[in-house]
Amino acid sequence: MAGKDPVEVLRKALAQTLVVYYPFAGRLREGPERKLMVDCNGEGVVFVEADADVTLNHFGHNLQPPFPCFRQLLYHFPASQQITNTPLLLVQVTRLKCGGFILAVGVNHAMCDGAGLSQFMKAWAKMAGGATKPSISPVSNRELLMARDPPRITHEHREYEQVE
Repeated sequence: MAGKDPVEVLRKALAQTLVVYYPFAGRLREGPERKLMVDCNGEGVVFVEADADVTLNHFGHNLQPPFPCFRQLLYHFPASQQITNTPLLLVQVTRLKCGGFILAVGVNHAMCDGAGLSQFMKAWAKMAGGATKPSISPVSNRELLMARDPPRITHEHREYEQVE
């Protein structure tokens, strides 16, 4: 990223990453029986660009919670307390006086867990580094996790047998 505006690099890479991770650009909707579903409508994510009149040294060397200005580093979307009909991904890139930047990300937990977010962030980082596609693509098939009905035992687990 040397010599390039980090905001533009990250914005372009995010757009490329969202082609593969397109559900993040949608909205949660309530379906039958109050079931949450992602409406992949392409409404987009919130991407905020900011400048701070401080350097990274201003934050000190031991960045541990509570972080002094955390709330200023990630835009608070007005309707973010709602679960449905709001952006699923919030991003803020804050340029610092020293040339560094801070990347803050907020994601609706209904979209992914920590491992899923890590996979998304790695894909985004690879795209920012010049990759044309993520090394690992997401799998959004929830049927893969459904149990068989009736169950079919394919392997005997002797460690769970009762001992007499």
